[in-house]
Amino acid sequence: MLEQLITVFGEERVKKCLSSHNETSFYVAENLKTKRSYVLVALNDINEEECFKVVNLGNQPVHFLAIDECFLTEKYGYTDKKCDFIVFNDTKICFVELKTNVKRRNKVKERLRTAKKQLAATINFFREYIDLSSYQLEAIYVLRKKFYLAQRGEMKLDFYNTYEVTLEGTNTTTFNTRPKT
Repeated sequence: MLEQLITVFGEERVKKCLSSHNETSFYVAENLKTKRSYVLVALNDINEEECFKVVNLGNQPVHFLAIDECFLTEKYGYTDKKCDFIVFNDTKICFVELKTNVKRRNKVKERLRTAKKQLAATINFFREYIDLSSYQLEAIYVLRKKFYLAQRGEMKLDFYNTYEVTLEGTNTTTFNTRPKT
């Protein structure tokens, strides 16, 4: 997908929003002031509940692309909803929306509806320009642990039937690609 991104959108645009990681795990958090996501190799001063964890079992490159406030902005003519970031390798793409700043239970359902719209809009955008057919696709919304709703089968099934993408509420994903021998 990296080559397709560069071909379609240009190296400069892609490179300013992209980083690649071989670590066995890393985290992604959102700068609440700039609204841009960024990678952390170690948690340091950030609570794990405020992050998304990427597990890289094969220690092969996993790419992070900041979408909100970087790749999809008005500067590039994009004005629709968008998720925070994507992480991907040669076989899998995860579209991720962080909603870790939700502090009250009565706001969770509203924020979840918004997250689904943001994820869907980003998936649709990339499908317009990039051939995603050979990738395993995931759409993930991230909440604080105490706010995860029971996994509603109907909601997940509806999202899958509409976008052909698995929707999960979790704070982690795993890339299993092992090095070729």
